[in-house]
Amino acid sequence: MRYSLYCLSLMMAGLLVNKGAFAHSTLARSVPAEQSVVEQIPAQMSLQFNKEIRLVQVTLSHKGGKALSLAVPKSFVKQVTIPISLDSYENKGRYTVAWRGLGKDGHIVQGQFFFNVR
Repeated sequence: MRYSLYCLSLMMAGLLVNKGAFAHSTLARSVPAEQSVVEQIPAQMSLQFNKEIRLVQVTLSHKGGKALSLAVPKSFVKQVTIPISLDSYENKGRYTVAWRGLGKDGHIVQGQFFFNVR
């Protein structure tokens, strides 16, 4: 009986320890930062993920404007810097960045954040 409880305890501890191994890729940091206020639209954007991800799409949109697809690498990355050429986007206000990708675990992950131009 004690041996069974010991084995069960080890299995439960293993599940708790490995819980992080099954977590999906998430955005850990961005420049510009989420909800930040900047003086002008940046020339580039940096996205840093907690795990490697193959980005499929990154878009930037301004309220009332059309979403602009940004160029993304075609390989798995943990951090990426994306150039932004926004000749048509020189407006002040709120910008939304939406991203979608494939984690190394095979799961599709996505998210979004916003920043403001003063």
